[in-house]
Formats: sequence, C-alpha cells, structure tokens
Amino acid sequence: MTTAILGVVTVMMFMGLLQAILYFHARSIAIDAGEEALKQAASQYGNVGTGTAAAYAFIGATNAGAFQAPVVVVSRGATNATVDVTGKPPSLVWIWHPIVHIHLERPVERITIPGVPTS
Repeated sequence: MTTAILGVVTVMMFMGLLQAILYFHARSIAIDAGEEALKQAASQYGNVGTGTAAAYAFIGATNAGAFQAPVVVVSRGATNATVDVTGKPPSLVWIWHPIVHIHLERPVERITIPGVPTS
C-alpha cells in the first residue's frame, strides 16, 4: 500500500517537473522571439510588419512543438516599440493548461545631430 502511494506521488512529482521544464522552455522561446521582433521594429527604418515577421520566423525556426498557438502583437510609436508574445507550452498535466505571455519594450532608434537638443 505504501509503495503504491509512494509510486503515484513520485510519478506526479516527475510530471510536474517535466511540465515546469516545458513551461520555461516555451517562455524562453517567447522572450527570444520578442527580442527579435523588437530589433526589427525599433530600428530606425523598422516597422510593425518587419517586427511581426521576424518574431514568427524565429518561432518557426526554433519551435518543434514547444510553443503552441503563438500570437505576436507588435506596436511602434514615436519613442517606443513594444511587443507582446502569447502562446502555450505542451500540457502533460491534464488539469493545468499554462499560458506564456511576455511583454517587452524598447526605445525607437533616432538619428540625432550633435549639439541640437532632442524633443
């Protein structure tokens, strides 16, 4: 009896550990995809389209099922570019369906002239 209970607890702990590993792997994919998007969107001649395309290209190149249903939203204003990346890691524990969401922000590159104050 004790061995059966100990076996079930051990299997549950192992599944929880694997789920945590999958979650943090998906999170690192989301962060890296967001950084790729910001590199493109925040560059001097970048735009929302190139940032979004860069993020989806990165996810497609690195994802082997570890980051499911990705959604990338990039915005660019006069001073800042932001990206939100949302997706799901594979779920091993049937009662828990984690969602990964990251938000990154970076200033937009601007050309300045020495001695002329920026607004």
